[in-house]
Amino acid sequence: MAAALDDFLRMLQEHDAAPVRKRLAIRQRIDERFGANRSVLIGDLSGFSRRLADEGPVPFVSQIYRLRRLATPIVRGHGGYLFKAYADQILASFFSAEAAVLAAREIMRRAFEDSLTYDPDDRLALKIGVATGRVLAIGEEEVWGQAVAIASFLEGQAAPGELFVCAETQAAVKCPGDGRAATVSGVPLRYYRIDAPVLGTG
Repeated sequence: MAAALDDFLRMLQEHDAAPVRKRLAIRQRIDERFGANRSVLIGDLSGFSRRLADEGPVPFVSQIYRLRRLATPIVRGHGGYLFKAYADQILASFFSAEAAVLAAREIMRRAFEDSLTYDPDDRLALKIGVATGRVLAIGEEEVWGQAVAIASFLEGQAAPGELFVCAETQAAVKCPGDGRAATVSGVPLRYYRIDAPVLGTG
């Protein structure tokens, strides 16, 4: 996998060093080498800043590692991979929208079950966004593209216990959901809240 990242970084350096007139051809080569259709899942724990200010880092770091421990085997079990985990977020990539949504719902369910054994302040207040589209997938180490940006936006719109998916994901899984509309960087976006068995849902 490291070789893929090395190749990607080498091609980026070639792109940056090339005259402007030659950069489009290099971009096309990068897309041919690394471009892929993927579904991206981003999960986030709510309340990070408040708890960090009130109690210091230890309680929240404990929650973060609980989330990573329970999410990693679920992501793998659905054929995906966790390509980044930082602060209170997890980012995972899947080869299909169905796998991403199934994993998201299972992570939500397991987070809910895990939280039943803890006091309310220590429960995993998890929210997830899933988006599908063409990205640059560099092995299992990096994923870049609009699907990542949209998944991040959807996670930001969700409340604890909510799972939001983009229209492409919803169409692929054919799962009923509450449709909503937004504009992201001037681009219209349709997205859906779909049922997930977790804290905070009705």
